[in-house]
Amino acid sequence: MNLAFKDIRKNLGRFVITTIGIGMLLMVVMGMAGIYRGLLEDATFLIHKIGADLWNRRSPVAECSLGNHQAWC
Repeated sequence: MNLAFKDIRKNLGRFVITTIGIGMLLMVVMGMAGIYRGLLEDATFLIHKIGADLWNRRSPVAECSLGNHQAWC
């Protein structure tokens, strides 16, 4: 423990810059997580609000083109 305090006293500027950098990194990571959660909540809000039981997500490029020959293709 004494070695750590000696190192901090010797390189105080480096310690402060490193601490600020790690703090900013954590801030960015938490911000990205918050943005993701907000986008997810906004995307699912409509589905939960109208109480949909089934969503039809068929597109012109469906899974049928991959070779899945099922009855609905």
